[in-house]
Amino acid sequence: MQSLPHFIQSLKSLEQNIYLISTHLEPLMLNHRVSDQLEEKLTTPEIHDHISLITSHLETLNDLLTPLIKPLKQQTTPKHKPSMTGYASFKIDEPPIVKQNHYKQLSFEDILAQSEEIIKPIKRQKPFSYEGLCLNCGAPNEYIYAHTKTQNMCKVCKQTFTLKKTYHEEITHHCPHCHQKLEVQHMRKDYDVLMCHHYQCPFYLKNKKSLTAGDADHLLINDSQHKLRYHFRLFNFTLASLKDLNHLSINSKVDLDKIHHSKYTLGLVLTYYVNYGLSSRKTAQILKEVHDLKLTHQTVVNYAEAVAAITESLNVIYPYKLSNTVTFDETYIKVMGKSNYVFFGSDTHNKIITSYRIFDQRTTKNAVTTLFETFNKYRQLPKKLHVVTDGNPIYNATQVFFKMNDVNFDLYQVIGVKNKDSISKKWRSYKQAEERLNRTYKFNYHGTNGYGSLRNANVYMSLFVTFYNFLRRHSSLNYKRPIELDIFSKDELMPNQWLKLMDYTNSLFEQARYQS
Repeated sequence: MQSLPHFIQSLKSLEQNIYLISTHLEPLMLNHRVSDQLEEKLTTPEIHDHISLITSHLETLNDLLTPLIKPLKQQTTPKHKPSMTGYASFKIDEPPIVKQNHYKQLSFEDILAQSEEIIKPIKRQKPFSYEGLCLNCGAPNEYIYAHTKTQNMCKVCKQTFTLKKTYHEEITHHCPHCHQKLEVQHMRKDYDVLMCHHYQCPFYLKNKKSLTAGDADHLLINDSQHKLRYHFRLFNFTLASLKDLNHLSINSKVDLDKIHHSKYTLGLVLTYYVNYGLSSRKTAQILKEVHDLKLTHQTVVNYAEAVAAITESLNVIYPYKLSNTVTFDETYIKVMGKSNYVFFGSDTHNKIITSYRIFDQRTTKNAVTTLFETFNKYRQLPKKLHVVTDGNPIYNATQVFFKMNDVNFDLYQVIGVKNKDSISKKWRSYKQAEERLNRTYKFNYHGTNGYGSLRNANVYMSLFVTFYNFLRRHSSLNYKRPIELDIFSKDELMPNQWLKLMDYTNSLFEQARYQS
């Protein structure tokens, strides 16, 4: 052996030959194609001795190297793995100064007269489609050229302009500390992040001084980054637009008073389809094989939709008694083979689902909509309202949105699966209860094998929430229902409970409509 590289190359050659032999032999053995002649050559004592000798030498070499290599590995392996950077923390600054029609009309004659250099007209090499004047200073067309596909630039005032002005050009937001115009830093799906870039801004200078002095813990947004500049989030939707959005509207063409089966059969359909999470086909099958009732799976779906059109009103208008702590989480389901997101909100202490919409995207606006529906369940929001979520940043943006609309709550985010901070340790039980709600729903969802449309998914969700809040007994509540109604007798069967709940909903809806 001449050198260590030669030794390593020999080992690689040995490894390659062993691999080739095994890949050639295994297919032959699996297909029983090993001939007697080949098997006789492979099982000779001479080959067996060679393999045993090589194995023995390799084991001796491994025993020799292990005590030397192990300490070196321990020295090179870092003792403390760097912690992962968490979600960025949202810092909320005071509102900006809003100005409209902020453009100051300039005079190109004054600019030309005061310019130290002679500004010459443009010698065009390509045709220029715009034939007007500069919108900022009124310079003639020969001083204007195309800056981008949508912007023109003036050679006199050196400013750009567009014929179709955007929102940020018509209405500008200015830093409340230095009055400089805020520039768009990030464009999110539901909001724009505006930032002050002025290096002489008092807000920036003060924070920079704190960072230099080592007193900038209050500026941390994650493990290694500090927020020094003024930020403002401009949402592209309003609270009024959310109020205008009606809750899920379920309309059915089926008149339950004219169905061809008894009302008790309707109660059986709901019991199997909703309570036990059977698919519509299995529900129809069990009704036929156990109860001798012939229904198609489409009839099951039609009945469920007709009942959901009634009970959805109960989910919305019932006067809930909620605690001051609500928890939110998302899970995903398949609709038409694509992932959609279930946004759950619940009072985990009382086991009451407060919001339950299914969306095709997981966005800030959808999170705001979910929280807004929960807040509407309160007659009056508690002074100390606690909201528990995971670490998804959409909830931070949601808190910013509500604070801008004078709706305040404390946000507690439970990060990861281990309690690495005091907030996670204190509020994890609420997050785990919400995750158990997700699992309970997913148990019913798996029986459906996905949904054919977003509407069908929301219809089933409405029925599930009615069952969960008004009919299901919870072990954590000593096997009581979250909302105890006096319409049920002690040992009443579930199909009859569904029918009584429908009658109760109709009477409650009529009462609410009469009072309004």
